[in-house]
Amino acid sequence: MSVQMFQNENCWQNWQFLGGGYAIEWVDLDEHIGVEGLLAGRQSGESQRSLERWLSTREASIN
Repeated sequence: MSVQMFQNENCWQNWQFLGGGYAIEWVDLDEHIGVEGLLAGRQSGESQRSLERWLSTREASIN
């Protein structure tokens, strides 16, 4: 996993609410998190394999 892709604060500051506030989208990271689950402290249902695939596409788009 490349830490460099997460070090740019601009990508974390570029966010918006979706659908009247049901989720938060980080546009530059192509990430969406449901507000209800976030506030409840629920863990992601994403598998490690899925995360690694997503990270590889992000690294490819950065390079």
